[in-house]
Amino acid sequence: MASTASIPPAPARNAFRHPPGRRNPDPSFAFADPRRLDSPNRQADWLLLAKTLPLATDLDARTAADERGWSASPTQRLERLLRETRVPIGLLSNGVQIRLIYAPHGENSGNITFHVKYMTEVAGRPILAALHMLLGECCSGAVPPRLRLAGLLARSREYQSAVSTQLAGPGPRRPL
Repeated sequence: MASTASIPPAPARNAFRHPPGRRNPDPSFAFADPRRLDSPNRQADWLLLAKTLPLATDLDARTAADERGWSASPTQRLERLLRETRVPIGLLSNGVQIRLIYAPHGENSGNITFHVKYMTEVAGRPILAALHMLLGECCSGAVPPRLRLAGLLARSREYQSAVSTQLAGPGPRRPL
């Protein structure tokens, strides 16, 4: 386990490179890869980027166009940030919902939304446990990489692709 002296500070503003002409808001916080903290140069690779929003902000509603004319929802903005920084996992929270986003570079994104209200109820304990398990696996250096969240999501994506290929069947398809 890394000592607190070796843990890198939260990413500084503008710590993430954006392509020329594009400017996405930087994340509110990020989780560093604990394996990199023990390396000689202590260069942090980010495992997860998170963005917090004002209470009850609609995660899917498009905002007014920015200076470039881009109108996008908070989810779309975080997905773009994840792709641009090549950090495939993100969290978006408005205090009412927590959205786990998987947006690997060059692929379609996916997400799951956890409702805080349900996680505070007795019947919602399994939901809270699932979120805890997913995030604990993401940030823990105690498990092999294939069992961490990034590995699980990548394997899930591969499995989905294999299933889609099998469902498509052999040979080329003709239009109906």
